Amino acid sequence: MNQCSRPDLDRALGFELSNQQWEVVSAPLEPAVVVAGAGTGKTTSMAARVAWLVASGHVRADTVLGLTFTNKAAAGLLGSMRSSLSRLEAAGLIDPERGAVIEGIDEDEGTGDPQVLTYNAFAKRIIDEHGVRLGREPNSLLITDGARHQLAYRVVCRTTLPLAAFGKSPINLTGELLALDDQLADLAISPLDLIEHDQEAIAQLQGHDALQEIGKKMLATSQLRVALAGLVIQWRAEKLARDVQDFADQTRLALELVQAFPDIAEKVRAHFAVVLLDEYQDTSIAQRMLLQGLFGNGHPVTAVGDPCQAIYGFRGASVDNIDSFDEHFPIFRNGIKSKPVHYPLTSNRRSGPAILAVANEISHELRARHQDVEPLVAGSIDRGRGNVQCALFETSAEEKSWIVQQIRQLGEGGRDQKSIKWGDIAILAATGRDLVDLDTALRAQGVPTQLHGAAGLLRQPAVVEIRSMLEVLHNPIANPALVRILTGPRFRIGVRDLAALGRRAAVLAGGGHRQVTTDVTDALDEAVAGSDPVEAISLSDALADLGDLTAYSPEAARRFAALATEIAQLRRQVGEPITDLINRILYSTGLAVEIAVSSSAEQQQYAVTSLLDLAAEFTDIDGGHTLGAFLSRLTDAERFD
Repeated sequence: MNQCSRPDLDRALGFELSNQQWEVVSAPLEPAVVVAGAGTGKTTSMAARVAWLVASGHVRADTVLGLTFTNKAAAGLLGSMRSSLSRLEAAGLIDPERGAVIEGIDEDEGTGDPQVLTYNAFAKRIIDEHGVRLGREPNSLLITDGARHQLAYRVVCRTTLPLAAFGKSPINLTGELLALDDQLADLAISPLDLIEHDQEAIAQLQGHDALQEIGKKMLATSQLRVALAGLVIQWRAEKLARDVQDFADQTRLALELVQAFPDIAEKVRAHFAVVLLDEYQDTSIAQRMLLQGLFGNGHPVTAVGDPCQAIYGFRGASVDNIDSFDEHFPIFRNGIKSKPVHYPLTSNRRSGPAILAVANEISHELRARHQDVEPLVAGSIDRGRGNVQCALFETSAEEKSWIVQQIRQLGEGGRDQKSIKWGDIAILAATGRDLVDLDTALRAQGVPTQLHGAAGLLRQPAVVEIRSMLEVLHNPIANPALVRILTGPRFRIGVRDLAALGRRAAVLAGGGHRQVTTDVTDALDEAVAGSDPVEAISLSDALADLGDLTAYSPEAARRFAALATEIAQLRRQVGEPITDLINRILYSTGLAVEIAVSSSAEQQQYAVTSLLDLAAEFTDIDGGHTLGAFLSRLTDAERFD
């Protein structure tokens, strides 16, 4: 077997690997850890590693498995692997079939690309192939986050468990149910085990004559968790009955299969000769247990990660996975157990020395907690030294104003600096509210922006207008939505005319005004008056029947009538697909033209496109596409996204 040499590999790739990268690329086929700091070329190293293994005849390309967290990262890693393999093919280091003769694989068997999947997709593949052993149908529907919250909300509302004593609303209980389900799945703990643990804690705490405040909180927490764990059992049974899964189920069910049926691990190991684990510091305990059950017998597993970048502990990630890799994935040589080698990547090519010096100083104590984590060094001088600024302000408003001015100067080339493209500037903030405030301030200064996330999308003016109209079409008593339309830029109805319309709506509803009474029976009747939707005050009804027109200004009366006609025409189309209805709103109301000529046209058009994409992808838990369910999904996005 001829090993691919370093000069040949560098020549074929078109660049020189660093000494650290070459150590990673040419490592033996055995478990190993690559501690890769930020910007140190881990993806390049992983792709070159695969190309070197194939060129050296160690593996075939289609026996390589790469796992990462997002579809975007998986596509990027696969693209890098394909590029490296193609360059080596063009250089004659790999034959076009990538068909090196490898022991145990048929020489005539066709080969393909490496398989790069997300961790969840890999788990789902195991479930699809073997889930029938657990009574699971193959290709169960993976529900969206919105549908997940809708179904969980139904479970909460239908349960007979004694939850009322905890004083929590169904919405809050839904969030806590899903959070606990995620946590149990990530930690590989069954709800029954949690119930047993908490019941023992409750018995122990209740055995004391008196409890301090911390003891009372522990008791209340355990009691709530017992109830929520019971709710998790019902929630999982509901998903099974409907033959649906969410992301929390995938690793959990795959782990159950691998632990119950050892032949599954044998089959997976026989198929994949090499395994690369990306961002390993962000894997959960359940994911690690799944991977350990599949490949923990000395199989060639390379985990790539950085303990200093472990920021997803709140989502169930455990940095201990990379710290304890030696224990979980030992090397076996001639039956003797030994520790895997740790390879460092420290040469950062993204940032200048000044930025790296600050990063190293901040991470000093963090690096001391983890083994083999070295300081970053500058790998290129092309980017200059870099610039770091730290500013402290008395108020949040002053801070945001300063940030806006700094960005303006960067984009306009102030302070004798070369201007930077707006698209090359990013802002990170602690909350979505902060981002919305910064977005508004930047747009007021003429800086083009793009706000990401569902909550941000729903605050865009064009989307607010469309959503308000959808709510009015769906619900005749959606008065807040109608007020937004009436007081918005299209109609500009003043307070006096709006108050007159409200009085007309109250008359049509049969009065609608509270009366002062000392009789208890009359007061109770008055309190529930209007609770029947038929009796509720509806501004939409008042629009359709304005009554005495002298109660309004002439212009307001005209605008009221125009909007009433608009709503009546649109309501005839409510049954059509949601995307068609949104487009109809855009053009029948003239909103499309207003967006096109607005000062933020590009941003608003992008927002509308994003809303249309969301509508096109939407399906509720029962498989429907109703307007009411879509509006509920938008509300869920505000609550949960």
